[in-house]
Amino acid sequence: MKHLFLISAFLSLMGCASLSSYQEAKVVPVGEGKAFLGVTGYQDDLRRDFDADTTKGQEFNLIELGARFGVYKNLDIGLKYTLIGAVNVDAKYQILGCDSGSQFQLSSGLKGGYASLEGKVNGGNVDIPVTDLILPVYATFAPFSWFGVTAAPEFCYRISDNKLEYPSGPIVGSNFDVHVGRKYGVIGEFGYHRHLTSSYGLMNYGVMIFAPIEFSGLLGGLHL
Repeated sequence: MKHLFLISAFLSLMGCASLSSYQEAKVVPVGEGKAFLGVTGYQDDLRRDFDADTTKGQEFNLIELGARFGVYKNLDIGLKYTLIGAVNVDAKYQILGCDSGSQFQLSSGLKGGYASLEGKVNGGNVDIPVTDLILPVYATFAPFSWFGVTAAPEFCYRISDNKLEYPSGPIVGSNFDVHVGRKYGVIGEFGYHRHLTSSYGLMNYGVMIFAPIEFSGLLGGLHL
């Protein structure tokens, strides 16, 4: 049972990876791309009981990498992978502040996250899939072209077969980001979310570096 606890606890925090964002409201321009690499800490305060073992809260530091691409006017898409085993995809549409001189930008979109981990328990395999469906809003204030702060409240609905360790249900919360740099730079993030039906908190914090990547040749026909 101890091995089952360790597997389930690690998966729980792997699934939390879908709640981090490292984004600003401003979308990546059409034909351009941006790559990210960083480390994020995840922790929760969910009490887990397995026989005589009782543990409150788990914490892991995970490597995350991803990329964003401008695919249409005011629209970009993103992909994020958390080592090992969690994948996120999203699309974001910018609503306000689309001109280059605007200090305030607003956008929204859709995110989807999936995590699954297999392990050996008493000679058998366990597979615990978790899916997150997320509706985020991004509001950015950028007083300088190289500096901005972003608040990103979001609503998440979690789907899981593991009712004890990783319950399904609605999650609400927000990420707060500080962006420094233009083409190259760094993003710091802190986020807190709460599971509404199971009453436990999820916290994330970390830093990512970003850099431009070539993308124009793939979507030349969409320059509008």
